[in-house]
Amino acid sequence: MAFQIGTIDDAAPRNRACDFCFEKKDSKQKSTCSSTTETGPAAAQAHSHIGSELESRLGLDAGKREVLRAALAFANQASQQPSVVAYEEDVSEAFDIFSETTYPTAESLYLILSSPRKSVGQSFTMDIGSVISEETLERQALELIEKSVNGATRIHYIVTVNFFVWMYLGASSYHTTGSIMAQHILKRRQQYEKNLQAALCRIGVLDQPSLPLLQALLSGAMFMLLSGKLEMCWQLSASASRVCVALGGPRRISSHTMAAHELRESRYTLSICYMFDRALALSMNRWLSLPEFDMNPAELVPPDTKKPYTSLIQVFLQLAEVQSDIVHHTKTKNMKAREDVETVQALQGKMWKIKETIKECQKQPLHTEEKYLQAEWMGVDFVYHSVMTSVIKLHPYLMDDAGLHQQLLGYARTSLSSLSEMLRIAKTLVDFHLFRVSVSWLILLYPVYPFFVIFTHTVNTSSLQDYGLITQVTTSLQEFAGHNPALMGVQKLFEEFVKLCKPIFEVNRSIDATSPALLEAGNVPPRKITPQTHHDQVPQGLSGPPEIGSFTSLVQDALSIPEAGDHVVSGITFPDLSTLEENELLAELYSTHPSIGWIDGNWSIS
Repeated sequence: MAFQIGTIDDAAPRNRACDFCFEKKDSKQKSTCSSTTETGPAAAQAHSHIGSELESRLGLDAGKREVLRAALAFANQASQQPSVVAYEEDVSEAFDIFSETTYPTAESLYLILSSPRKSVGQSFTMDIGSVISEETLERQALELIEKSVNGATRIHYIVTVNFFVWMYLGASSYHTTGSIMAQHILKRRQQYEKNLQAALCRIGVLDQPSLPLLQALLSGAMFMLLSGKLEMCWQLSASASRVCVALGGPRRISSHTMAAHELRESRYTLSICYMFDRALALSMNRWLSLPEFDMNPAELVPPDTKKPYTSLIQVFLQLAEVQSDIVHHTKTKNMKAREDVETVQALQGKMWKIKETIKECQKQPLHTEEKYLQAEWMGVDFVYHSVMTSVIKLHPYLMDDAGLHQQLLGYARTSLSSLSEMLRIAKTLVDFHLFRVSVSWLILLYPVYPFFVIFTHTVNTSSLQDYGLITQVTTSLQEFAGHNPALMGVQKLFEEFVKLCKPIFEVNRSIDATSPALLEAGNVPPRKITPQTHHDQVPQGLSGPPEIGSFTSLVQDALSIPEAGDHVVSGITFPDLSTLEENELLAELYSTHPSIGWIDGNWSIS
């Protein structure tokens, strides 16, 4: 059922804080966002459960148990940390929405619209990261310049126009010149950022539902993501979802009266709304804000021969459907074991189909020839195997069966290997600065469970290869994290976990690094496959890859060892997965993946 939004008088602007974003303070105070992430109670429950497991399980030596205790304590402390101020904006400060400083000049607008895109990376960043089209940018900006729009609609235009220009300048190469002009343009970009923040503070839930309002909220959500303010990003995304429902959702794009560019824009706006809602719900452990569409979300963005990279969006929309199912399954938790197995099998079937789509898309000429898009597709591989890791984690017998756990390790390794390769390729790009947008998008919107899966396995087995993998990912991410506080938070979290592993290998430093005793050390008793596992086994009913319920079979694409030039991490040779053993209690730590929302921390920016 759609929520009801009241109307407001569009004749006069009002200087008020966004009702869904900020607590209303005394006029002399700055507005803040101080809500706590939803994982607080869940993390406390995980701490209690794992604590009892650590007390009762004797298969792990004392040193490794201490590492897990320290990791668990750190993860829970991080996940319970309240979100800090989203951004400071004195709502009592005058903000003249008719001032010429609140929008770009006509000359700047002309240069933006007439200048050709200089690279595939710039085209990709602007087409994927912009909520409005160039036609809409021109119309809205001119209405701002000519002062032919006012009230709430003018505020919406200020947000979307300033965000578009902010993105455009960020996607240009001005900051690589070191010239006086570059410094001037940087100041202008900071002014556009200030404009859209001030305008965001003045959007209210009583604004009449409209496409400009929806676009303003989504522009704000994207800006908050790229600025590292995830709690604000989620709040704006959730509000955008409610406006989307009020506008009719998918029914809106069935209108036959829309112009071609308006229909295309409406489709893309819906797709961004859907992707953000599903991705943030899974990453931040929140409920879905947008109801299911009565259409295939992948159809929202039809193929475009002029922009073949739109196939990336189609893949992310398909993955969003699986994310939606995972969130729904996680939140209900009232199914029987047999139903849980069937759910996992169904999700795995969807994922296999998506994998085939990815393979077909990667065969397109531009994707095989352009290094920027090669890096983007490595990011897709990271996301695919990350989501698949989340799917396997839903299996009710994961803790009881070694075969299932090997599948989990396989997907996690492939995900991290893809991430490492993506970062390696990105560092060689001419448009290196552009790829920071993609790194922020991928790391902050999608689960990072694979890192924690490999971390716990590293602690258990003293695997030098897995330690090298998480170390390399952590080090590579550092070069991208300096411009985004939330990304910095993820990198710092990874760094702390790597530090916890280090003493394990210092103890064994006298052993030859190539010795099997060091590569797969650990005196953990093997897992046992309980009789109940086989009694509840469910036929897969899927053609193609083997069923997940068979437990002893491994998914080929998850456990394949990366070859040179593919998903390989330089200098790392993966161990034989069939020899791996794991203690049951380690799987409990996988559930302590802190909600990404806690990372809204005051990390210093380098």
